[in-house]
Formats: sequence, C-alpha cells, structure tokens
Amino acid sequence: MNETIQLLRNHRSVRDFHTEKDVSEAQIQTIIEVALSGPN
Repeated sequence: MNETIQLLRNHRSVRDFHTEKDVSEAQIQTIIEVALSGPN
C-alpha cells in the first residue's frame, strides 16, 4: 500500500480533557446558539 495512505490510516488523535474545569449552563447555551447559526 502507498506510504501516504498507510500513514493516514494509522493516524490517531488523543485528547486530554481537564475534568476539574466545569462548563456553565450559559457557556453551553452560547455554544449551542453559535453552532445552530453556522452554515450547514
């Protein structure tokens, strides 16, 4: 298989989230409003 394709197929992303940081209801509402107003 092509090297580039093999590299892309084997790629993984690992994200580390900070569980001690809370997201407020106001922040959640803002995120939802912004997501809904964007193009689809």
